[in-house]
Amino acid sequence: SRKKDSRNYYGSYPVKIGYSMGNEYDSYLKGNLWSVINEKVNTYGGLYIYRDGFRVLPYGRIDADFLGLEEKRSKRLGSYFFSYRRMFGYIELSRNENVSLKDKSSREGLINNGAYRAFKDDLSALFG
Repeated sequence: SRKKDSRNYYGSYPVKIGYSMGNEYDSYLKGNLWSVINEKVNTYGGLYIYRDGFRVLPYGRIDADFLGLEEKRSKRLGSYFFSYRRMFGYIELSRNENVSLKDKSSREGLINNGAYRAFKDDLSALFG
């Protein structure tokens, strides 16, 4: 839990997540179906952020693990299930609902303000 502060309030948002196991023998998917899904995860995997239907870059790129999921997992594999490379999904933000989460002027990410830090910390806690 964190201190209630209106400057850190970022609003509500839906999260849609899928996760694919790294090995076929760990998955319920078998054969060709697992291969198709595995190829898609390798190509499009990551956690994307959309605002009003438009993608906010760089979130979702292979090099944009903004929650540090791979770093946590590599330090302690037994404690951290989620791998950024094996998940695919998105967070849908809106200008009306998430007023405090502001885009940078270059449209390359979100401004690192109190609301963004709270947003990021809460997501890290959710997946960590």
